[in-house]
Amino acid sequence: MEFDFALNNKIEVPQLRQTSTNIASQAVEAVISKNRKDKLKENLASKEILEAHLQNMKAILDSYEYELMNMQKILSHSKKMKVWDVQHYLSVLEALAYGYKRLYGSEITIPLLTGVIAKSTDLYTLNKYYDLLVGEIARRINLAESKAKIEERKIEELTLKLRYEESSIFKIFKKEKIMRIKKSIASKRRKIDSYMAKAGKYKSILSSTRSMLR
Repeated sequence: MEFDFALNNKIEVPQLRQTSTNIASQAVEAVISKNRKDKLKENLASKEILEAHLQNMKAILDSYEYELMNMQKILSHSKKMKVWDVQHYLSVLEALAYGYKRLYGSEITIPLLTGVIAKSTDLYTLNKYYDLLVGEIARRINLAESKAKIEERKIEELTLKLRYEESSIFKIFKKEKIMRIKKSIASKRRKIDSYMAKAGKYKSILSSTRSMLR
């Protein structure tokens, strides 16, 4: 009987914890939702756009922290804008959120966005931050591709050296040297693959951020 009781507890406790976590999460969401509705009354013209933006940012960042820290400032900034400018302003923020998260990781993204929003009271200023992001992504693409090209040139040099060694009448005595050259070529090809993969990753980030602009 004691064994059965212990076994039952092992099964039930995690379920209770999960239920408690779900209830707490739902309570937090309810409070945030009510707070959002109350604040959005201040800007009815852009209400739907702002709601969609907050949902998009929740999906990108997997956190309500962005909304809690920045909603009031966004509302303040957007009051000065026309509806289509609000739409573009918010889409740039979403592109920045995605780009920052992919480049720098989740932990630094919200602090970066909070700083950007504090300083960007208009589209002109915010677009400068977007241009900086695009510039950083482009720099990383160019760096990865440049490193790949350097390795390609080294492979060309090693290939010529390999042909010379393999064409030598003494190549039977140079097996170890030939093997080292072949290994070096293989290693550099792996480096090229790695650099090109990085370049491809950054190109994908750039493409995604651009596609998010509306």
